[in-house]
Amino acid sequence: MTDTGTWSIDVRIFTGDVHTSARADVVEGPPAARCPGVTGIGHAYTKAGGVEILTLGAEIATAHALRDLGRKLMRAAREDVDTSRRGVRPSG
Repeated sequence: MTDTGTWSIDVRIFTGDVHTSARADVVEGPPAARCPGVTGIGHAYTKAGGVEILTLGAEIATAHALRDLGRKLMRAAREDVDTSRRGVRPSG
């Protein structure tokens, strides 16, 4: 198999009193994957019964953000395949 490149994902985590949010962006990779619409967002609660669980909340929010990013990348890839089947080169 040939190494055809590296993609880098930047995950930013934002913690509040009750919720933790995460944002996942492709920061290095093909231009189509770095467009503004390809951002994953995830959320989690950071308190359970009054007990703070910040680390767990960050892990769950990050997992949700990465899953959301994966869905958006799959959608973009499907659109590119559909476009190429119609004989038009995908952008990026």
